[in-house]
Amino acid sequence: MNTGTNPLRENEEGLFGVQWHITDNCDQRCRHCYIFAEDNKKPLVSMDFAQMQEVIRKVESFLGRMDMRPNWHITGGDPLLCPDFWKLAELMKEKKQPYFLMGNPFHLNEEICRRLKDTGCVAYQVSIDGMEQTHDWFRMPGSFRKTMEVFPLLRAAGIQSVVSMTVSEKNYRELPDVMDAVERAGADHFGFARYVPTSDEKHNAIPPMEYRALLETYFQKRQVAKLCGSLTNFTLKDHLLALYLYEEGKFHPPAYCHRPGDHMPAGCHCANATMAISADGTVMACRRMESSTLGNIFTDDLTEMWTQAKTRYRQYDRFADCARCKLEPWCRGCPAIAAAVTGDYYGRDPQCWHVVEE
Repeated sequence: MNTGTNPLRENEEGLFGVQWHITDNCDQRCRHCYIFAEDNKKPLVSMDFAQMQEVIRKVESFLGRMDMRPNWHITGGDPLLCPDFWKLAELMKEKKQPYFLMGNPFHLNEEICRRLKDTGCVAYQVSIDGMEQTHDWFRMPGSFRKTMEVFPLLRAAGIQSVVSMTVSEKNYRELPDVMDAVERAGADHFGFARYVPTSDEKHNAIPPMEYRALLETYFQKRQVAKLCGSLTNFTLKDHLLALYLYEEGKFHPPAYCHRPGDHMPAGCHCANATMAISADGTVMACRRMESSTLGNIFTDDLTEMWTQAKTRYRQYDRFADCARCKLEPWCRGCPAIAAAVTGDYYGRDPQCWHVVEE
């Protein structure tokens, strides 16, 4: 079962996902941004080129010992607003390291897209968080239309366009319309993830059965799009889709992989095959979970941090209900959301509707 979002490398083994925030600089102050959500006056930090070189050296050394390669997802803020971004891009080209950018649409034009392609950018991810009125409320006036205009630019340059939607109680009913809109606009890939609350006032309150109905609608529209030859790939990103597809008889987990502690072929891989690095060097198991800080890449050893991460986040027999569910190797919901809502990383995902039989 493919649950990835990287359109070019999601099925390639031996890759370790590195979500690298090189700057906090951004044109927007989105209402649900995890950088600015609680403090719009925080200092803006950007890595300089020497720091970037050190990050690459340490990540490559760490992964070399694991016989893995980095799958670079470079973001911010807006990575194009990092003063030394193009130095980094040229270094990635020199090292023959393809990279995936996640940013805003405001600084993309034909020349920039061609230059990104030349330095090894394989995909560019933007966000759509509802139809125009809702999206612009989350972000800024004009953002929706500007975002919809970048897909032909990226395609002309040979860069895959990726759209990500963050769904919450404020916008989840608009997901079907957003799917139609990005398909009409010519996006190559679309996926969505649930909002991780950053405070008690921002509780992710989508009722479980309503969320199941949303997944059903999404999957059915996805199937119709495939049958009609849509050029947009609607990805299976949310882990609870494994539960929905299992209940519908469309996913049959192999019997040999069901015990806690066995190899986990899908579901959340924070502290397993991914890490996040912020602009100040902070290393986290999951960028959507501030409490998952492991240390700092400039002062601490990555191997020691990752050993710590495994101890904290990979005790699979501790997951509430999941540890007793046959879908544990493929699902486990979203522990970041569980941590935000219940205070426990191993707590029950608040959108999971499944009742595990004793």
